[in-house]
Amino acid sequence: MPMEPNNPYPEDRRKNGWERPWDPFQMLSWFIFSFLMLTFFLVYVPLLEDHDSRLWAAFVYGVLLTAVIIGWVIASSTDPVDKTIFYLLQATPREYPSGELLYCCFCKCKVHKRSKHCRVCNKCVGDFD
Repeated sequence: MPMEPNNPYPEDRRKNGWERPWDPFQMLSWFIFSFLMLTFFLVYVPLLEDHDSRLWAAFVYGVLLTAVIIGWVIASSTDPVDKTIFYLLQATPREYPSGELLYCCFCKCKVHKRSKHCRVCNKCVGDFD
């Protein structure tokens, strides 16, 4: 689906990880993460011998768990789209040398050469790993 000049997001393209439809692997990761979190607090913490070690283990795990959840929310809220798409809508051809850009046949536009098209979110992701 070709992109309109003012709208870099066609209808079937997700902007971030909170938009539906959710990927089955995304929902599976939520389930596994919740299961592991509950298992730690309901099984492993009570198995510790003294009261102080239980409190410290729960506190340290809680702090680390909070950091992971904050990172997860930030990562799910960001838009990983290749920013070149936005700049090309406003740039003149000489601002981007042709050697730095490749054509994506799915997005129907030029993107940075380190970007790859993601089949799950249906867009070119900048610095795809």
